[in-house]
Amino acid sequence: MDTYQNLLTTLARTHRDTIMIGRTNNLHAQPTTFGAKIAVWIEELMRHRERLEGVRKRVDVVQFGGAVGTLASLGDSGLKFREAVAQELGLSAPLSNWHNARDSMTEIALCLGNICASLARNAQNINSLGSTEIGELSEAGKPGRGRSTTMAHKRNPRAAEFAEGVARLGRHRAMGMVEIMGQEHDRCGGTWISEWMLMPETFLLTSGAFSWAIDLIERLEVHADTMRANIDMTNGLALTERFTMALAKHMSKFDARQLLDEACARVAAEGVSLSDAIGAMPSVTNIMSKDEITALADPNGYVGSAPEIVDNVLAAIARKEKP
Repeated sequence: MDTYQNLLTTLARTHRDTIMIGRTNNLHAQPTTFGAKIAVWIEELMRHRERLEGVRKRVDVVQFGGAVGTLASLGDSGLKFREAVAQELGLSAPLSNWHNARDSMTEIALCLGNICASLARNAQNINSLGSTEIGELSEAGKPGRGRSTTMAHKRNPRAAEFAEGVARLGRHRAMGMVEIMGQEHDRCGGTWISEWMLMPETFLLTSGAFSWAIDLIERLEVHADTMRANIDMTNGLALTERFTMALAKHMSKFDARQLLDEACARVAAEGVSLSDAIGAMPSVTNIMSKDEITALADPNGYVGSAPEIVDNVLAAIARKEKP
């Protein structure tokens, strides 16, 4: 986790100001920066770390209770004996026992499953951004890595694929722990035995997912020029919100939206830029100069607080790393 977080931190810092299109529902929305996108992943990882630290006190608990948790075979010394065992092992002692209370085991598994879900999402996003139609990211590698056996032009994103695939399996195993929480009476082997496979597999798959995720970020290539070019793919439509908010200073937001709807329709029908479509509207040019329209059409000026968001996340990491 430390290595992965460090790699993401470097990536976010490097691309703090690398502008790209933000996408919602798989459609172009408005500009952001690649660094801000990665900052979200970093903060999520920080929360995962906090969850793991929080769950430790609930899982580092000795299990020593005899057949049904009463410690009857130890007579009056049962609780003292359990306390001594816990102390020897560096664990805490429960107030009762947890033979049939698997909530703590399930909690740690779900923490790992949650991490795996994030790793799968990250890899999936990178894979998507590396698709032929988008081309904003790619995996570097030795000649032949990811090569198709029959299609010479293809280099498949192996690290992204395996990171996602293994992480999905880890999440699946973690969910299995929820399924077997229903223990009958004071102990039940039928469900408990399933845990013997699910728990180690969850840990192993999470570790494997991290291994592939690290490999992916280490070889990740960011194509900033393509990111910038993709913003222009829709002829300025990524700035509709910016124009709407600017016009709303001079008219109602409803009227501003109506003007933008008309401009967007012309962009779609004629292939003109959004700034040209708006610049041809007398109702706009009467209140806004050509230079103002041109300035509003620059996506570099509409990334909001994205760079500062990156700074805030990196500063939070730096504070946590101080001894």
